Amino acid sequence: MYKGSELPKVFGNSKYILLIYDSGNPLRIGDKIWINGEEFEIAGMLKYSPFSNDGKTGGEIDIICSEETGVWLTGEKNYGVIDMHVEKDITEPEINAIKAIAKEIVNIFQDRRTSKNGLLALFKAMVYGFLFIIALISMFNIINSISMSVSARTRQYEAMRAVGMEGRQLSRMISAEAYTYAFFGCIFGCGIGLPASKVIYTRLVTAHFGELFYWTVPVHELLVILVLMFVSVAIAVYRPSKRIRSMAVTDTINEL
Repeated sequence: MYKGSELPKVFGNSKYILLIYDSGNPLRIGDKIWINGEEFEIAGMLKYSPFSNDGKTGGEIDIICSEETGVWLTGEKNYGVIDMHVEKDITEPEINAIKAIAKEIVNIFQDRRTSKNGLLALFKAMVYGFLFIIALISMFNIINSISMSVSARTRQYEAMRAVGMEGRQLSRMISAEAYTYAFFGCIFGCGIGLPASKVIYTRLVTAHFGELFYWTVPVHELLVILVLMFVSVAIAVYRPSKRIRSMAVTDTINEL
């Protein structure tokens, strides 16, 4: 519910109503509308609609009032809606208990939890599968790029060994270069990737599944990516360094 909403005003037989927010709806809190020749004031506004799966009104003006006001306006006495939000860790026996109780007091029972969770699970499976493929491609690309970089400067490294550089020092130099690339690559990638992730998640998930699914910083995913990145660099540095250390310095010097 938006700031400034006064829910107690709607209780009882009053001339106050609630409105559901919609970007195309010009009405706001405090505005007055006429219904059946009676003037009503908008006392509050909900962020999303409890009557749709995506939380939107579909361009319609949805009004919520108290039971007494609804009977006074429509003359219907046996109509009511009970909207319930449950925690993510709720169990199936608890859901079944709620269904059993609801069937005793309502004519229509709708469980929207299954449809939302099913679609969200399918979406996650597709996204994470795609990300797994990208991670593998990135890992092999890192290994290949560093290996090619070291191979292209093999003669320079061997010349350094010829003037007294030890194999351990050579490995440290290659590692420092590779990890520098990885460090600045992570900063650059996060700087572009996080805003892009927020925009995509908001448009593809929040826009369809409602405000209950909102974007947060993917801390665990970032840690996995960083670990994968630096492990890939470690693997990429090890093999070229070992190959250079195993080469005879005299062979390279003779080719210079």
